[in-house]
Amino acid sequence: MVEELMMDTIKTDKSLVPDTGVDPEWEYKLGSIFIDTAKGQARYGTRSMVVLAVKLDGGVTFFKRYLENSSWKENIIQFQMEKAQHDLRGTLE
Repeated sequence: MVEELMMDTIKTDKSLVPDTGVDPEWEYKLGSIFIDTAKGQARYGTRSMVVLAVKLDGGVTFFKRYLENSSWKENIIQFQMEKAQHDLRGTLE
């Protein structure tokens, strides 16, 4: 699901594009989570994406997707956090 969301190219309705001072058509092209568009002879868009997910049981997943030499690469790190022995005030539970 994370990968699908990170690659989402759905844009909002053109009538809802905010006035940020740039050309409205360009602002529309920048209106999705994942951007991949041409600007003149160059390409413009998303180069990297990161998600950090933490579960209530302390499970952590760090997901990174990035562009390297015109190829998408992924890195996933998962680990389990240990429960703290002290609360935020420094006293024992």
